[in-house]
Parts: sequence; C-alpha cells; structure tokens
Amino acid sequence: MERVDTSKWQDFRVGDLFDIHPTHAYKLNNAQILDNGDIPVAANSAYNNGIGGYSTKKPTEKGNMVTFSDTVDANTIFYQPDDFIGYPHVQGLYPIGDYADEWGQYTYLFFVSVFRKTALTKGFDYGNKFRRDIAVDLHIKLPATVDGKPDFDYMDSYMREVLKDSEESLERLQRADVSKTVINSDEWKEFSLRDLFDFKLPQGDLQVKQVKDGEIPLITPSAYNNGLLQNVSADSKSTLFPANSLTVDMFGNAYYQEKKYFVTAHGHVNVLLPKITLNRNIGMFIATAIRAMFLAKYGFSDMCTQKVLKKESVKLPVTRDDQPDWDYMDRYMSKVIEDSSGRLRNYGII
Repeated sequence: MERVDTSKWQDFRVGDLFDIHPTHAYKLNNAQILDNGDIPVAANSAYNNGIGGYSTKKPTEKGNMVTFSDTVDANTIFYQPDDFIGYPHVQGLYPIGDYADEWGQYTYLFFVSVFRKTALTKGFDYGNKFRRDIAVDLHIKLPATVDGKPDFDYMDSYMREVLKDSEESLERLQRADVSKTVINSDEWKEFSLRDLFDFKLPQGDLQVKQVKDGEIPLITPSAYNNGLLQNVSADSKSTLFPANSLTVDMFGNAYYQEKKYFVTAHGHVNVLLPKITLNRNIGMFIATAIRAMFLAKYGFSDMCTQKVLKKESVKLPVTRDDQPDWDYMDRYMSKVIEDSSGRLRNYGII
C-alpha cells in the first residue's frame, strides 16, 4: 500500500463525535462476575482487547463500540465488536450527532488507532490518568471529505484492505518453510469440524430478486468481501443466523460473521454455529485456516456441501496436551490487528 497523503485531514473533537460515559456494570466482585461463561467482560486492562474474563451474566452493553479505562494511560483504548459486560472505570464511546449511524467495525478500528496514538502522546499514566473529561476535549485528525465531514468510506476501505493483507499473511505463514518462520504449522493437529461446530442450512427459499434493501448482510458463495452479496431487510423470509459464527460456501471460502445474517438458498452456503467459546479473533483464525485448506480442494465439480463438510477437519495450533490452543489463536490475531494499526503509523497516517 502506498503512502497516504494526510495533508488534507481535518481536526475533530472527540466529544463532538461521541458521548463518553461509564459502561453499565454489575455490582459484583470478580469471583462472581468472571465465572467462565461466554460473555466478555471489559476491564481496566491494556491487554487482550481490554477483556478481563468471561461471564454467564447477560451483556450490559451492545458490541460495535469503543471503550477505555480511566484508571491508567491510553493503552486501554479498544474496539469491542461483541456484546459485553461493563466494568467500573471502563468508559464507553457512544456515537452522537449526524454521524452516529456511520460507525462500523472498520471505521472504528481506524478511529481507535488514531485516538490511541494521539492520547499516548499526551503522557498519561497511573498518576496522570486518561480521564473522561480529557478524552472529550481531545482533538484528533481524520480523513475528511471536501465538505469537511469524516471520510467514513475511506476509513472503511483502508482498514478492510489492511485486514485482508493480514489474513493473507497468515495464509502465507501456513505455507512457509518452517526454517523461515517462528510458527511450525506441521506441528498443528487436525480437529473434526463436527466437534467444534453445529451445521445449519436456511429454512425457506430466500429469493434475491424479491428481497428489500435493509441492514442485514446476505451471504453468498464468493471469494470477496466476506461473502457479502448485499444488505437486505430483516423481514426477509429465511433463517436469520446469529452473529459470532462461521460460513463456508460450496467452494471452500470460509468467513467469520460478526453480525446477524442471512444466506442464499439452495445449500450453497453452510453455517457453522460454535460449540466452543468463540470470539472474533479465534473465529477469524479458524476461518482463515479452513479457507487455506479447502480452496484447493473444492469447486463446481466437487462442492463443499454440508454432507461433505461434516466429514472434514481443520488443522489448528495445539497446546502441550494436544488441545486447540485458543489463547494462541486469540493472541495471534490480536497481534495481526495491532500490526495493522502499526502500518497506519508507518505510512504516516497517525
């Protein structure tokens, strides 16, 4: 990617883009709230995307937002893709104004990189905390359109390209010679997809020509754009599948789906609902591993149907006791995203 010209970027006050206030938290101690469930708990941490553990309690906050802790420096600024539970001193950024509906995964990731970098230059630490009132009045520079508005299209497309490059890096890593990389994928083990996921197909015949435009992704067999064909109305007559799951199409294209979605009919897209504790990082890792193994194997003449998929396995990194190394997968993809943010810095964007 070529160096980006930031000379026309404009100054934006964070408080004009977001209302910042504490996230909703349960009045429970850590032992009571961190009881090893499936719901992430945002904590006062600069690691693991700010997630301090998992709970069986209901989420208190919707995903697709930014959080930070007001107890330390700005290294705790993170994008939270999934519904989560708030925590004392964890602040949430809630979109306001004319641009409230413009924010999504990729624009948030772009914003977080700029927001964190700007805040870190101010020298906050435990004694000089990055407080909410300071965050509100912080000014950051973002790409802008000719009429002075944040250029959401540019931020979205740029981060999509960055993450695409990162996923391709993982695929190259799996194919690389073991003497040239830290990771030896030859030592990974195969795990039956049936042990990791339940398999589903849609009920009803969703006819693309009959659906209305809307906000729900419609996933179709495709090697591009996460399988997205278009966004359709929520009242489309088909099965609405849950977020935090995977799709694998008849050609072996596998994607992690972070939002609720429909799939096109005729069994050409398989839906994999996790039996394991899945998050975005682990989901992206598994999807990339499936895609790397399946694309050379399936096509029009030998389709990856649900019947075939139920017999398949995926190769994953393992712990010393030969169990899937979920922590490694999570940390690896976190590092990939962090490296992507670093690329923004290297290209002079932040």
